[in-house]
Amino acid sequence: MTDTKTEMVHDTQKDLSGVAMLVLWPVAIVLWGYCMLALWGWFVVPLWPSAPRVGAAQFVGVRLVAALWTGYRPPDKKVEEAEGFALLRLALVRSFGMPLLILVMGWIVHRFWV
Repeated sequence: MTDTKTEMVHDTQKDLSGVAMLVLWPVAIVLWGYCMLALWGWFVVPLWPSAPRVGAAQFVGVRLVAALWTGYRPPDKKVEEAEGFALLRLALVRSFGMPLLILVMGWIVHRFWV
């Protein structure tokens, strides 16, 4: 491929990755909220019966507040070096893989140890 064509493909990948991240970001926030809701119901409410029953919307809000509290983190080397679809893949793993992994681990503990 010529350099111009390669640059054009690279720019298109960057644009598509950016759009995909903007579209998937709210979904990831809701997923984190759902995971927090499930873990709260599995572990906190049985331990302290007086703990409030909190809905998914409140946990989405808690996730957003937590994001504000933690502030900006400078990206690590992987993020700085990733471009295009590699950056999208990394964002998907961090945004969806982590809460799902935590949820599965919590489910295993809840199902077999509690």
